[in-house]
Amino acid sequence: MPHDFKLNNGRINAQIPSQQGGSVLVKWIKVLGSGEVVTRAGEDPNESEYVVPLHLSTDYSQGDIDTMPYWCEELLQSNGAPFSALATTVHMLDLTASTEVERYHRHHERRAQLEADRRAIIAEIEREDEELTSICHHLEGWQLHERVGHLQHRRDLVREHAPFHTPHHYYP
Repeated sequence: MPHDFKLNNGRINAQIPSQQGGSVLVKWIKVLGSGEVVTRAGEDPNESEYVVPLHLSTDYSQGDIDTMPYWCEELLQSNGAPFSALATTVHMLDLTASTEVERYHRHHERRAQLEADRRAIIAEIEREDEELTSICHHLEGWQLHERVGHLQHRRDLVREHAPFHTPHHYYP
């Protein structure tokens, strides 16, 4: 048995080139944490190794496929013991399905983090808008525009290629 490999026993249904020519079913596999497996056709130390991505194939030949029930999607999106129970059960059933479950969970976690980051950024922008509005009110109350009105037509203060414009107001 090649070092760090396990007997495939039909867990991966993939064909790879053999040393004798043609294609053979994978005999040895080494699972990578990236949703891929390293495969070998035989035990020869010089045997070529192939990295094969694991993806479930969908068979639509049997008719319509039922959508995933809510409780199952909840397990996929859960953490701790609920997800662990799902992952362990699926791993015992099928290595490729197990990889897809782990991949789904990873991407769901990443999306959840991105959504939290997005909400935090929006909240920060809203706080800045409120601060800008407050400052603008103070400057208007102080009559800034009247006090610096002599600068309105000074073209030497305008950056090159930038038209003089009225600042955006952050309030209605």
